[in-house]
Amino acid sequence: MTVAEIAPKRAKQAPTPDTLWEAFALAQEKFGPIMKDTKGARGKYAPLDAVLEMARPILNECGLVLTQPPYIEGDTLMVRTAVVHKATGEMHECSYPAGLLTLQHQQLGAGVTYARRYSLLSILGVFPENEDDDGEKAGAAGGQSSPSTSPTRQQQTNASQAKKADVWPRFVEKLRSFTDLDELERWWSDASTQRAVDAMPGLWPEQAAEEYEKKQEALASAGAP
Repeated sequence: MTVAEIAPKRAKQAPTPDTLWEAFALAQEKFGPIMKDTKGARGKYAPLDAVLEMARPILNECGLVLTQPPYIEGDTLMVRTAVVHKATGEMHECSYPAGLLTLQHQQLGAGVTYARRYSLLSILGVFPENEDDDGEKAGAAGGQSSPSTSPTRQQQTNASQAKKADVWPRFVEKLRSFTDLDELERWWSDASTQRAVDAMPGLWPEQAAEEYEKKQEALASAGAP
């Protein structure tokens, strides 16, 4: 018996596609569901590690590499998300702002995590299960569609008036003043805070929720062992 006969046979690995888009299409066929299991400002969401756990092995299996390096553009820290085809070097990429460089390191760290998560979901073309549960659903029982997310002229006018009244700067200053996660969450869940956020014009309530989640992640990271 020869050595070749004794040696364990290696499983033949399927050849990877020849181009970036062929490989990317194959990966998208294999992507599974992403569960929203982390509590956020307005319901549960899928954290970055859950998205990576689902997507990265499949990308690698299809001959694709994922990179998400931060870089500086002007006075802003950015995150560049790229899917690279190993065989050809072809690249599919996008960028997302993580925050101004004047922010504290913990805030920038939370911003980087936020930017990585949102840009990764976008570039892969995947969405967590029941993604629309946090807002108005597109179809109600009577077949009504959800209102447009584009601000109307009246909303833009209200937003301009609120900006002149320093509503947004005061909100951000208050939000960033918290150093304790429990105090932050009590303040956010308080009825008066929620009324103030809901009364904000245009798309500001959604932006306020995003700012809260960034601060929440920053404080949670700071308090982690």
